[in-house]
Amino acid sequence: MTKGEYAVRLKEVAVEINRVEFGDVTGVAGQTLTICKDELIALINEENAFAAVEIELAAPGESCRIIQVADIIQPRVKTEGSGQVFPGVISPMEQVGSGTTVVLEGVAVLETWQYPGKFTSVLDMSGPAAALSHFSKLWQVVLIARPHPEISMVEYARALKKAGLRAAKYLAEAAVAVTPARETVYDLNASHVSPELPRVAYVCQLYSIREADEPLVYGHNVKNLLPTIMHPNEFLDGAVVNNDYENIRISEPTYTHQNHPVIKELYRRHGKDLNFVGVILKDAPLSLDDKKRSALMAAKVAKLYLQVDGVVITKEGGGHPQLDMALTADACAAQGIETVIMIAEFISGSGKGNEMTLFNSKAANAIISTGKTEQLQLPKMDRVIGMRVTDSPQDPFYAVFFNGGLSSNQSIRGAVSQVGENRLTAVEY
Repeated sequence: MTKGEYAVRLKEVAVEINRVEFGDVTGVAGQTLTICKDELIALINEENAFAAVEIELAAPGESCRIIQVADIIQPRVKTEGSGQVFPGVISPMEQVGSGTTVVLEGVAVLETWQYPGKFTSVLDMSGPAAALSHFSKLWQVVLIARPHPEISMVEYARALKKAGLRAAKYLAEAAVAVTPARETVYDLNASHVSPELPRVAYVCQLYSIREADEPLVYGHNVKNLLPTIMHPNEFLDGAVVNNDYENIRISEPTYTHQNHPVIKELYRRHGKDLNFVGVILKDAPLSLDDKKRSALMAAKVAKLYLQVDGVVITKEGGGHPQLDMALTADACAAQGIETVIMIAEFISGSGKGNEMTLFNSKAANAIISTGKTEQLQLPKMDRVIGMRVTDSPQDPFYAVFFNGGLSSNQSIRGAVSQVGENRLTAVEY
């Protein structure tokens, strides 16, 4: 360990699940997860935040469509080390990222949005839309938590977030004593790292507007956050969770933050062709002055504190956060730092590469596309779950999700990801 570095070493213990069912006692036997439905419902609604709670199971390959999909969470629980998963939301405020964390693979907790007045997204467990989302390959434990009539949208969102995270932790606790399928260690201070390799950091740009329209970092939003250094292992332990119930289709689910593809790819290459030195967390402010300030500070942190040679930049949110990426790339270039930008093509209607961005920056000359919005034909499914009491198959807006029809791939949870956690890309030729 060199001067200025500190030991943050996380061991992920992976337990594979290939079947989920209801039973009298929650536990894992072989690769089967059994869930005591009554116990889980009581845990979710222990504060009486919901008028009613239902739990459904959806299997990979099943003729099933889940509608009103909000967040998706991987079951995890810490068995060693400081803190507990999802700190600042359902666990005490302690730094996470060290020790041992048990991870359930093959299963996820899926929140459905039951508050009136908003459509979120859908997830097909089979068919053409399922081929676009890796979430369709997971058993889904679907939470249908119906709000009290008098509760506000923000109060409902807060309660739903806690319910989903508590359910994820509860399911992982069932596998603590199970022999894992494999163990993976995440450690930036690995002995095989060569000082001759280029130093690379990840600039993770999040987006916060208002309550229930934001990611949470240790339970707090990132609005007007000055760029700060995060250890990548903190993401894996749930320090960053999705709390965006307004623009859910252009946000990354908690599951993606827990298995961040950029972080895990940089770890995979750590000590081979680059040295992964950390994550710079920043927001996408609204005013131009704030955008310039945030970009300048991000570049300064990268150069002075992490001493990087290159950065990878991603964003969350819609159009104007693209400007933050360009400004950050320009600020990094002024410090002699090479940049790579990853971006989804929400803007280009024609599919042409020169229409995919709102900026034109000489510094941003290495751009990776994570796909673009397209139309696809959804088939009719035998089973539709996640309905709100206000949803109707006769409503023209919802008819396509009950009876099949043409829809945007942006409506499919996990089909379009701005950090590359999907099956799409685009190549200009």
